Amino acid sequence: MSRTTDSSNTGHTFAPFAVVLLPFALAMHIAEEWFLGFPDWARLALEIDIEAARFLYTNLIGLALCSIGAAISFREPGAAWIGVSLAALFSVNTILHAGLSVVVGVYSPGTITGLFLYIPLSFLIFRWSATHLSRAAFAGALLIGIGIHFAATLAVLI
Repeated sequence: MSRTTDSSNTGHTFAPFAVVLLPFALAMHIAEEWFLGFPDWARLALEIDIEAARFLYTNLIGLALCSIGAAISFREPGAAWIGVSLAALFSVNTILHAGLSVVVGVYSPGTITGLFLYIPLSFLIFRWSATHLSRAAFAGALLIGIGIHFAATLAVLI
């Protein structure tokens, strides 16, 4: 079967190519957070102690899972919702970075990649999903992405 966005013989959909770029955006985001000192920023701006090693290995596990999820979403019919979940997770992350930068008054490392990589890619994925996924699948995927962000945040803090 050739790869199309809407296969007429199965009715299944494949995620857009933007999903494949999400792991690369995440790698750049992790680098921005790491090299610009997100754990130090969290300690100074939010009074939250994030152990550097825990921050790094949690993000690297996230990168591995994101890569697997993006590959499955892009290649497997009916798994496009995974890409929407990743886009939701990345959108929430960007909103938190940008919002905290404004509220605290100090730049939060991760905001630049969030605004210039996560948001455009997420927009493309969300726009595509409007014509390829049911409302229920889209809503469910959004909730899963938000839940995963919440769980990942707890994993770094606990």
